[in-house]
Amino acid sequence: FMPLLEGMAKLDVHKSGPARRVADLVQVFARFLKLSEARVQELRAAALAHELGELSLTEECRKTPQLRLQGAIQAEFQRHPERGAEVLRGTPARAAVARIVE
Repeated sequence: FMPLLEGMAKLDVHKSGPARRVADLVQVFARFLKLSEARVQELRAAALAHELGELSLTEECRKTPQLRLQGAIQAEFQRHPERGAEVLRGTPARAAVARIVE
């Protein structure tokens, strides 16, 4: 699962850096809080997967800068975390990650 998320992050040059940095920071904080390694990995996966729902967006929505989104296109963008969580919920082992992403 993690290699898939890492690979997905590489598909979009503009998002791969931030997604990995968020995942790295989440991992550092989770370990600082002495969370279990399983929980650390769930949180890291959620950080990497939080943009998964963007794959379902129309090309117009993906290419429009966030600050310029309006109306239906903005509403579509705002639903992407829910869509990503739906994909993750399809795999029982990722239900916890889906709850975090949503």
